Amino acid sequence: MIISFSLFGISITQKMLSIFLLLVFIITSTIYIVIIKKNKRKSKALRTINYGNGKKDYLRIFTNIFSKTPGIKNYYSKVTKRIEMIYPADHIAIVKKSTKIMLNSFILAILCFIAIITFNIITGFDLLYMLIGITMTYILFSEYINKQYENMEYKLLKQFGDFISDVRHYYHDCPCPDQAVYNTLDHLPKEIALHATKFYEIFSSSDVKIAASNYSDNSPNRFFTTFVAIGSSVMEYGEDTKEKSNFLKSLNYLKEELDIDILKKEENDYKFSGQIFVALFPIFLLKPTEIWVTSNIPEITSWYKGLAGTIVTILLIPITIICYQLLQALKNSRKEEKKKHILIEKLATIPFISALLNKEINRNYTKNQRIGDSLKLIGDEITPKQFLLKRVIYGIIILFTVNILFFISNSRERATLLTDFTTSYTTSILPSPEYRKSMQEITQMMVKEKRNSKLQSQENLTKEISQTTEITDETYADMISSVVIKRITEYQKVYYKYYFLLISLVAAITGYYIPYWILLYRKKIFSQSMADEVNQFETIILILMNNEGVTINTILEWMERFSYCFKTSIQECILELERGEESAMSNMKAKETYPAFRRFCDKLLSVDAVGVKEAFDEIDTDRAYYIQKRQLDNKKVMDNKSSLAKILCFVPLAYLIIMQLMVPFVRYSMEMMSLLDYTVL
Repeated sequence: MIISFSLFGISITQKMLSIFLLLVFIITSTIYIVIIKKNKRKSKALRTINYGNGKKDYLRIFTNIFSKTPGIKNYYSKVTKRIEMIYPADHIAIVKKSTKIMLNSFILAILCFIAIITFNIITGFDLLYMLIGITMTYILFSEYINKQYENMEYKLLKQFGDFISDVRHYYHDCPCPDQAVYNTLDHLPKEIALHATKFYEIFSSSDVKIAASNYSDNSPNRFFTTFVAIGSSVMEYGEDTKEKSNFLKSLNYLKEELDIDILKKEENDYKFSGQIFVALFPIFLLKPTEIWVTSNIPEITSWYKGLAGTIVTILLIPITIICYQLLQALKNSRKEEKKKHILIEKLATIPFISALLNKEINRNYTKNQRIGDSLKLIGDEITPKQFLLKRVIYGIIILFTVNILFFISNSRERATLLTDFTTSYTTSILPSPEYRKSMQEITQMMVKEKRNSKLQSQENLTKEISQTTEITDETYADMISSVVIKRITEYQKVYYKYYFLLISLVAAITGYYIPYWILLYRKKIFSQSMADEVNQFETIILILMNNEGVTINTILEWMERFSYCFKTSIQECILELERGEESAMSNMKAKETYPAFRRFCDKLLSVDAVGVKEAFDEIDTDRAYYIQKRQLDNKKVMDNKSSLAKILCFVPLAYLIIMQLMVPFVRYSMEMMSLLDYTVL
C-alpha cells in the first residue's frame, strides 16, 4: 500500500520519503566520519586525554565532535567555561563533565526530534510542524543544560555552608585563615574541596591582594568572593585578638547571607516547579489537537490548512517562546554574561546609518539618555545609538517574517484547495464509495485544469463534465460543477491583499518596541538584584570597618569586584578619585537613581569626616532588623513573581484552547447555522 503525504501541494509517497531519510542518514554519517578523521589528523591534544580505563572512549569521540563541529563548538565552549567556574578541576575532568552534560542534552534532543519525525510521518508530513518541533527541541536542549547548572550551583552552595562551619571550628584552634582552610581539605566533598584549594592558594600567596583580585573575575558566585574578601583582609590587615575576631564575626554575616539565599533558591524552585513544562507543552499538542478535531469534524480541515489556521498555528511559537523567556527571567536571579553586539556595532558605524541614528537620538535626547541609564543598570554594554539600531532591525525582521508568513499561508491554502477533496460529497447519497472517489478525482482534475481560467457558468461546466468524463449522470455532474466553481472561486481569492500590508506594518511597529519593552521588563526584574547588591556592599563594610588602614579607595575596589548593577558608576568613581574623593563620590551618587545605593553613597561621603566605623555604625547595630526585613522583602518579591509566573505559564495553553479548538468550532457552527437558515428559506 502506498501512502501519500502532502507538502505545500507536492505529493510525497512513503517510499520516496524513506529513500530521502536514508540518503540523509548516509550523508550525515559520511560527514561525521570525515570530520572525525580530519580532527584526528589535525589535533593530538584531545587524543592524549586519559578518560579512564577504556570504558569511556565514547567521551573522547563526542568531545572531538563538540569541540570541532561548526555551530556546536561555540556553545560547547560556553558550557566548558561555565562548568570550569563551578567545578574548577583539571582540564581533563572539566572536559569530561562538559561532554557528559552536552551528550545527555543531545540524547534528549535527538529522542524528541525522532518522536516529532515519526509522528509527522504517521499523521502526514508537514514542514510547518517539523520546524515547530525543531524549535522546541532546541529549547528543551538549552533548558536541560540550564537545569544541570542550577543543580550544580545549588549543591555547591550547600557544601559551602558546611565548609564555613568547618573553617570556624579549625580557626578556633589555629587563628589563621590559610591554616584553617587547609585543615578542612581532607574531609570535604570533591566539588567544594576544589574551591577550598583555591582559597588556600590565595591566602598563602605572597601577594594576597592581587591573588584575591584575580579570583573575583572567575568566582562562581558572590559568596565565594565574599569569603575570599574576608580571609584576604585578615591576612593583609590582621586582627586584634582572638576573642574579638573580625574573621569569625564576618563568617557569621556570610553564613546568614548564604542561608537566606539557599532558602530563597529552595522556595524559588518550589514556586516555579513545573511551570516551564506547562508553558512549553501546548506546542506539542498542536498536531494532536488538529488531528482530533479534523477526525471528528472533517469539514474543519480547510480552516487548519487555510490562512487563518496557519497564522494561528505559527503565532503559538513566538507566544510560547516569549512566555518561556519571561518565566526564565522571573525564575533565575543569575546575572547574565555581558554580550557583545559586533554586527550592530559595525552597522552603526556606516556613515548614512550613523547620521540617521544621530538625528533621531538628538531629537529625543532625554528619552535616549534614560534608555542608556537603563542599559547600564542591567549590565548591557550596548549604547543608546546601537540600541536604537537594534530596535529598527527587529522591526525590519518582523516585517519580512510576517510577509513570509502570509506567503506560506497562501501557499498552504491554495495547495489544500487544489488537492484536498476528502470531505467532498461525504454527505451526498451516491451509488457507491468507489463512485464517490471517482467524483472526487474528477473534481480535483477539473479544479487544477481551470484554476487560472475564467469561470464558466455552472450549466456549461455540467455539460462539459457529463460529455468528457465517466460521470454521465447530469445530477452528479451538476454536483461536481458546483464544487469545482466553489473551489476555483476560493482559489482565485487567495492572494496578497492590501490589509496584509497593514498587518505587517503594525507587526513591524510592534517589533520595533519589543526590545524597549524587554528592557523595561528586565529593569523591573533587576530591582531585586540591586537590593541584593547594596546588601552585599554593607557586608563588605562589616568585613572592612574594623581593619586599620582601610581607605575609600580600598572600599571602592572591593565594591567594584562584587558589583554588577552599579559597576560602571563605581569604575568611573575610582578613576576620578585622584581629582577629589568628595567630587568623585558625589558624581557616582548623581549617576544612580536607586534610593538604597544613594544612601550608601551618603555614608561613603561622611567617611572622611568621621571614619569608616562611625559612618556605617548603624549597619552593625541594625543588622538583625535588616535580615528580617530582607526575608520579608524576598517573600513579597517571590509571591509577586509566582503570581505573574502562574499567569504566564498558562498563556500558551489558553491560546491553544481558544484559537485551535474554540474558534474553529464556533466558525463551523456559524456556517452550519447560516446553511440551515438558507435551507429553511
